[in-house]
Formats: sequence, structure tokens, C-alpha cells
Amino acid sequence: PKIEMLKIPKFRDLSSNWAREQIEKLYSLGILDDQSNFYSPNTPVERYDFAIAIGKAIDLRVLEDSKKKKTTKTIFKDVKHTTKDHNYLEAAVNKGVIKGTTPQTFEPDGFLTRQQAAATLVRALGLEGKAPDPNFKTKYRDDYKITDYARDSIYVATELGLMSGSDGYFNPKGTLTRAQSAAIIERFLRYLETDLKENYRDNILFFN
Repeated sequence: PKIEMLKIPKFRDLSSNWAREQIEKLYSLGILDDQSNFYSPNTPVERYDFAIAIGKAIDLRVLEDSKKKKTTKTIFKDVKHTTKDHNYLEAAVNKGVIKGTTPQTFEPDGFLTRQQAAATLVRALGLEGKAPDPNFKTKYRDDYKITDYARDSIYVATELGLMSGSDGYFNPKGTLTRAQSAAIIERFLRYLETDLKENYRDNILFFN
């Protein structure tokens, strides 16, 4: 077996950032691999970057397998199959985890909204449809701003502790910063490692 040491970039803009530990953990696991000297934690995270990070989190073997058989398939017309880490996007789409803004487009450079992030995380866990009933409402004061497709996911993501609001508001159509997205993905990984096993053992009864 070949063992490689993953180097964590020394970002110049993370020394006092609240999400530094989570960001460095994702780099140590190879989920993030940008080699820039700056992480830009307060800038909005792009949809493609978040999708690839989730793809790596749920299947770290995608790129290794892809070396045996390279794909020339284009899933979305606005994402070239030669784009870096495209195989992770392809795998995540095929698994139903990642969805485009339309069946043909992904808007890779677009900014990820909080409700899109919640929906992605819950699909990755296979926990769609676990909210109480079709007419339920979340506890957030701006529940009425949540798009219907995401309400169930926001409820589940909140119950699992993957995401939370601020001052009683979820701000579903607001964008996530790069620091916030890293923190969410790190919570997602911790859930996969510990809480998911416990919840499956208990048949996830607290959702029913």
C-alpha cells in the first residue's frame, strides 16, 4: 500500500477565523485541496465547490476508479467533463445527491443558498421525507420563505444539528460563506462517523 501525507496549506487569512479547525480538517482528509495562499473564508461558496466537497465526503474512491475508465459524458451543458474533479460531480448526480438548477444546467459558478445546502446534505444521508407530515412548518420565523422542495430537508438538517438559524431565522435563500460551508461539511462528516450509526441502530424513531 502507498501512504501519502496530506499537507495542509498555511492560509494567510485563517489565523483568527472561527472555522479554521474545520477547514484544516477537511484539507487533511483531502476533501478540500485548493493550494492558494488565501482561503477567503467570508466570500460566498460556489455551487461546484460545495458539490465536489460533498462528493469526496461520501465516496473518496471516485477519482481512483475513474483513472481506469475516463468518462466523456457531460451531465450538465454548463460544466465541461474536463473540469477538475468532474468525476465526483458525476458520481454525486448519479447517486441522486446533487441536482442542477434545471435538468440541463448546474450554474457551477453560482453561489450556493442555505436551502440548497440543506437539501444536498439530507439527500446524501438518504433521509428525505422524514419530516412529520406534508403540512408541517419548521420552527423558523421565516418558514414562509422556504421553497417547498427544501422545507423537509431544512427540518431534518436542523434536527440532526447539521445546520441552524440565527435569532430564529434560517434565511433559506441567503448564501453560505466558504467558512460556513466548511463547518457544515465537517459536521456532516462527524455525523457519518458517529451519530448516523446510532440513529440507524435506533431506527431513526425521533422522525416518526
